[in-house]
Amino acid sequence: MLLAGLPDKEQSELIAASAARYSNYPLTDMQALKNTLAQIYKRGWAVSEGERAADIGAVASPIFDVNRQVAGAMVLAAPLVRLGAREQARYIPLVCEAARRASLDMGYIAQA
Repeated sequence: MLLAGLPDKEQSELIAASAARYSNYPLTDMQALKNTLAQIYKRGWAVSEGERAADIGAVASPIFDVNRQVAGAMVLAAPLVRLGAREQARYIPLVCEAARRASLDMGYIAQA
């Protein structure tokens, strides 16, 4: 979620650094990854199913600051056995609402 909210240049730099560090997971298509990140940013949430830690899933939504920049993310993480498709569908709107409220607390004003 955080990567999806960064400008293109910063995304590219972090993706390259991450690919170098996590060589067990080679990056085969940078543009496909950037397209996925753009979709995640547009819809306002992301789901992880063991990408960073085996058997851990997460639902995340961005928190914006007063300058409309991604300042963080609201995340719900749980063992994958407890965060299946049904649970994801239930928690996505709750995580998004919590992130929206946190954004407002940070001075973010949504566009009309």
